[in-house]
Amino acid sequence: MGNSKSRMITILIALIIGAAGGYFVGHRAGVEETKALALFGAVPVYVGPNAKNVNPADANISIQNRGVIYWKPWLQSEGHKVSITFKAVDFPSAAHGEPPFQGGTPNTDQTIQCGGGNCFSYDINPNLKPLFDQDRNLKLPYKYWQTLDNKTEDARIIINW
Repeated sequence: MGNSKSRMITILIALIIGAAGGYFVGHRAGVEETKALALFGAVPVYVGPNAKNVNPADANISIQNRGVIYWKPWLQSEGHKVSITFKAVDFPSAAHGEPPFQGGTPNTDQTIQCGGGNCFSYDINPNLKPLFDQDRNLKLPYKYWQTLDNKTEDARIIINW
């Protein structure tokens, strides 16, 4: 009987540690939080084998679920670099000049910083939330320009409720 009590205690301790770890990972701020989200539910977008190939063609992310995009080169070998730019002239008219992600400036191009060929988006721009509060069926298609190995093509994300 003592053996089953010690197993129960071990299981209980493991559950408590797991819950605490999950809470910690889920509540970190900034880039670390974005990276954690990328590991646990970000929408992966693969670029390549050339700049015009992107999968999925339209990446849908949800403002309600704190959607994040993770761009990565299709070929993960050394030397394949990805960069992402959202041009202000391509912002959807319903967004009233707001860029797709936080940290951007209205009516100004927004570039997602890439490191080692991979790119993580920031959180969705909180200034877009009032638009979705008014219309939960709203969809904001943002055209962006992806560069792979110095060749550039367009692609799209769609922000929804």
